[in-house]
Amino acid sequence: MAKDISSSLAAKLAITAVAIMFLLLLNIGFALWIGKLLGESYYGFFVIAFIYFLIGILIYSFRNNWIKKPVNKFIITKLQK
Repeated sequence: MAKDISSSLAAKLAITAVAIMFLLLLNIGFALWIGKLLGESYYGFFVIAFIYFLIGILIYSFRNNWIKKPVNKFIITKLQK
């Protein structure tokens, strides 16, 4: 039972790590591109940072529905198997 939970979490963590690396490089590319359009490369990083700030506020506002409940449901489902 614990083995099943840990293996599921390990797989999800590996996929998450690859997704984070992809998004990091994609965001750097977007920041440089936006900066080029705006005239200074650091402007693009400010724009991307502001977008992440807005996303952070959104996630914080809905953290119970988007994070807490699904994680609790996942753990309970794995424990019941």
